[in-house]
Amino acid sequence: MRWLRPEYRNPGGATAEELVLEAATETRAAPAARAAWPASLPAQVQAVAASLAAQDGPTTPDRLARTFARARAAKVAEILEALASLGQARKLPDGRYARAA
Repeated sequence: MRWLRPEYRNPGGATAEELVLEAATETRAAPAARAAWPASLPAQVQAVAASLAAQDGPTTPDRLARTFARARAAKVAEILEALASLGQARKLPDGRYARAA
């Protein structure tokens, strides 16, 4: 970095120890808490429907299963298929699911 002007090298004037501490705290950020996977089928259907409604856009069963602790993607896909057949969700041609319009 010799070719950069000093104000571009360290604009905040942080010491090496501060930079290392800042980098260490950024990498140890807590992962988002995942919801517990319900035991009963009706509760699972409600949880999947609520999670699908909370998504910003279309999502895959794998990604939706990762929002729950100990949920299997195959089970989530099965529930999404049932929701789509009931008109509570839409299955897109690429295999993703979206909430019903």
